[in-house]
Amino acid sequence: MQRLGFCKAAVLLSGSVSSSGELAQLMRENLEARTVKVPGSPDLDAWLARRRNQVGAEMKEGSSRAIPLQDYYVRHHPSRTGWLSREAFNEYAEYLARRLGFLDDAFRRTEAGDLLVDVLMRSDEREGFEQGEPRGNILILDTRQRVLFLYQLLAADGDFLVPYAGSIASRFGTSQFSYLEAGELLPGVCREVARTFSGYTYTADDREMLDKLNSTATRIEKHIAESIEKQGSGSRREQTSIPRLEWLIDLGLAKRQPTEDSARVFALTEQGRMFSVQASSLYAQYLSTRYADNALMAVLDDHFYDLVSQLYFGGKAEPWDEGDPVDFLRPAFDALSKLRGYYLLRPLLLLANLNALQSELPRFLEYSKVRDLLETAYQAAPDRFSYTIDRFATDYQLRILD
Repeated sequence: MQRLGFCKAAVLLSGSVSSSGELAQLMRENLEARTVKVPGSPDLDAWLARRRNQVGAEMKEGSSRAIPLQDYYVRHHPSRTGWLSREAFNEYAEYLARRLGFLDDAFRRTEAGDLLVDVLMRSDEREGFEQGEPRGNILILDTRQRVLFLYQLLAADGDFLVPYAGSIASRFGTSQFSYLEAGELLPGVCREVARTFSGYTYTADDREMLDKLNSTATRIEKHIAESIEKQGSGSRREQTSIPRLEWLIDLGLAKRQPTEDSARVFALTEQGRMFSVQASSLYAQYLSTRYADNALMAVLDDHFYDLVSQLYFGGKAEPWDEGDPVDFLRPAFDALSKLRGYYLLRPLLLLANLNALQSELPRFLEYSKVRDLLETAYQAAPDRFSYTIDRFATDYQLRILD
């Protein structure tokens, strides 16, 4: 998985596109074709030298260097890694922003996309990107953005990522591990997920997905046995035994700890280890008591903000129990209602929790709780707000009236 922060660029640029090809081209034009002049230095030249096909006379103008905008962002990222190759622009535009729910199938912003760009993106990173004169780094996620990306990532792929993160935490704790050691855990996780959902293969697509998980596990084991990572960069795009771990770093769950022998050495942070252990434990509990295809959302609906409080806010927050959910949601609705009349409850609640977690008396309110509170509040005062099930029957839409 590539750097999550590029999603911000993808969502910003999506307003004028209708296909992944158009979005990929715009991302190339803005991130690769646009350049930034920076002071030259031996360290910069050495760093650029590690960027294949990026070093040339056109970059050297006197004592300055003209480097692509994405290189500027990557160089000023704590890990100094994670740029998009020419092929990766196509893959990124086609997949990630839509998979994470920031864009719909027609490349229009969703409610989560509005929340990301219009509320959670800082003006310095947005304006810097749009003007090509970066003052904020679009690749770096601040705490508020991390919470949104964490939720969207788990909602999209948590049935795999939660067991995988738990496997990393169980195997390594906060000790160092290489990218190859992280890759060795993948076959076991793939087969575990396949076993979990083996009783839920109702359609041909379901069976195809399970077959793909098992065949991926077999292929990774073959690559590990053949040490395919030593066969040169030309085959690296097919090296499934080498996992992309940028998402762990972007979310603050892990950090890069390069050694003299390898730059691809990582370690979970203490907060990342605790989150991974707790999330995987909760997920396992729900798997034992519920249908497998409902377990992940049960974790997110019942425990996500408690986990977030511990991961990003020092665990000082208490559950909100003051009774009226409209009061809790109103500041978030006021910030978002100018974008849409009704707003989906999950992104609305996420912003409300961010506001509450950063207040003087930090609080959080879980989705399952607010859902029950809204039903009671509506029966008591139906003129205060209106709400209904969304068209996919997966969430509520809410509009505060008074």
